[in-house]
Amino acid sequence: MRVFCNGQQAHFVTLEIKQPVFSSDLNLLLWMAILGSAGAMLGYWMLSDIKACVPYLLAVSGASFLYIALGDLLHSLHIRQQHSLLSLLMLLLGILTIVLIRAGKS
Repeated sequence: MRVFCNGQQAHFVTLEIKQPVFSSDLNLLLWMAILGSAGAMLGYWMLSDIKACVPYLLAVSGASFLYIALGDLLHSLHIRQQHSLLSLLMLLLGILTIVLIRAGKS
């Protein structure tokens, strides 16, 4: 959601807001929760029709997640310079762990 929002809405969605929450913000969050749940139920219902597309949809979903996570992580690394080396090493350790687990399964 942060990709599609900007400014105050993005901070609200990622729970970084420092100001009081207004009713319009709660309404936005409520509608996002309702529509997200409806989309999940619709996707489950249509799963048998789109089984061939599932790997591609998961790839797009994973890439979007990585884009958002790395965007936030790299931004925070620039802000906190003293912990940047440790954070970068942990990121590389996580990627190495994924590669090793994947290599062990094949």
